[in-house]
Amino acid sequence: MMTEIEYVIEQVKAALSEIPDVDIVDAYPNSGMKAHSRPVICVGLRQGESVSAGFAEYLGVFQDEQTSQSIEVYGKRMCFTVSTDIYSPKDAENGGKKCMEIFTHIVQKAGNFPKSMRAEQILCGETEYDKSTGMFLCKAQIKLNVCLYAGRTEENEVLDFRLRGVMK
Repeated sequence: MMTEIEYVIEQVKAALSEIPDVDIVDAYPNSGMKAHSRPVICVGLRQGESVSAGFAEYLGVFQDEQTSQSIEVYGKRMCFTVSTDIYSPKDAENGGKKCMEIFTHIVQKAGNFPKSMRAEQILCGETEYDKSTGMFLCKAQIKLNVCLYAGRTEENEVLDFRLRGVMK
């Protein structure tokens, strides 16, 4: 089963995969970033924080339509900073300018996240040449607010936290 963090990262990668002529890869140290022949966005968790969603995370009770069982609902809000570092090859059609073009696409695609994943801020830094990869690099990130919920049945069974409206 995927953790909440893994699921959020996968949702970001899925939305960014719609950007044409760009590869999406994991940003973890073991992924072995190397020179690529086309632009790359490295996606990973830069920071995470759990924030209270309500009084002791209690959101109320709802009736399960299928079982007619009352389920207490608990929620939590998590804030994630997801890295979306952009690498672009050093050639005539890509280069440093391409990083800015790709960042514009990232801003647009952030609107395609599930409703329970709201992009609060999308940032990028200067584009610099990265000697270790032989590519231009623009460090970028998306700050997300993510709403999760879980239920507790009448038998006191706690259900897994889910991304509101998406994760099943």
